[in-house]
Amino acid sequence: MSTVKENNWFWIVQRLGGKCARCGSIENLQVDHVDPRTKKFEVKSRLSYKRIKLIEEVDKCQLLCEPCHKDKTYNEDWEIIKEKKNDFLHADEEYLPLLGEYHVNLSIDGEKRDGKAYIKYVEFRAKKTGNTFQEIMVHDHIVHDLLHYVAWHDRMVNDDFPWLPDTKEEVRQRLFSKLEKEIANLKSVSQGLYDELYDSIHILDPEYIKKDDQMKIPFTKVVDYKIKNDDLHLCDKWIDITLTYFKDMRAHLKSQGF
Repeated sequence: MSTVKENNWFWIVQRLGGKCARCGSIENLQVDHVDPRTKKFEVKSRLSYKRIKLIEEVDKCQLLCEPCHKDKTYNEDWEIIKEKKNDFLHADEEYLPLLGEYHVNLSIDGEKRDGKAYIKYVEFRAKKTGNTFQEIMVHDHIVHDLLHYVAWHDRMVNDDFPWLPDTKEEVRQRLFSKLEKEIANLKSVSQGLYDELYDSIHILDPEYIKKDDQMKIPFTKVVDYKIKNDDLHLCDKWIDITLTYFKDMRAHLKSQGF
């Protein structure tokens, strides 16, 4: 191991407490992502990186000895890990101080089967709508977020939101107030976009996903069917509105000092 890698490894071990987070052992320590869903890369494989590029990923992690790491991987994280292996679309949101702008970096893993299918579908929709490939990707990202906002708001209104038991009332009210403003703003921008999103919130319901046979069809076949039938995607007729909404959101965040 080079000097840079050795120094970085020592820094990581010290930053994460120097011992196994479960049993306290200091032998055969390994880096484990506390929540594997947040993992962007394997920390140990990038020890040659500058610390500024490592710190965000390191702070998602803990140290585990080899036995504890294996136990967590196979008994707690395995289903999540299998799901992540099928992920093909990645989004990172960040504020760039030098540019004074809020950016969303989107990437597709074209090595995966579903990633290739998504690229084909985005290309088809870009040609059909007259938008760029990147604009379609941004649109999909915004629609994904808005769909969750609408669903969360609906569940809060109906007193069906899965709050954690220890969530304080003031926190609940604050989050609900923010969602109320977001939904009111969305409706003022386009009632039609809101209506289409609201009519689609059922697709986020785990029970619906389990019961609906169409949700079990391979994504590649879904894409082929949609292209064959000249079919667009959720909220595609509102692309110009979602892209404007995204620009306005960036401007608002900038005005708030983000």
